[in-house]
Amino acid sequence: MRIGVVGAGRIGGNAGRLFAQAGHEVLFSGSRDQAKLEAAAAAAGGAATGSPREAVEFWEVVMFSVPWRAAEQAIAQLGDLDGKVVIDTTNQYGADGWEELPKPAVQVNAERMPGAHVVKALTP
Repeated sequence: MRIGVVGAGRIGGNAGRLFAQAGHEVLFSGSRDQAKLEAAAAAAGGAATGSPREAVEFWEVVMFSVPWRAAEQAIAQLGDLDGKVVIDTTNQYGADGWEELPKPAVQVNAERMPGAHVVKALTP
């Protein structure tokens, strides 16, 4: 399976490495630091790197693993998510800690991702 990982931090980087070790094709994207993407790709055995839009356009599953404060901006870079499976690992931790939302974070993100099949993973 081809999996695009948006966010190469602790969760996205480790999950992408594990996906690659399990035999999946992985593309890392969504970091402001290209060196961090390259390091995650190298740790995953030479996975690809690209833009968040490429993670969506060329991959069957998208793992969305960015900090909550960056989620809205990252989603705007994804492009058309119609019919895509999105694994959402975000939690509403902001600069001042846990942010109260009127609904679960996965519902907030699902509404921001029309047409996607959003599933929540790795909740606190």
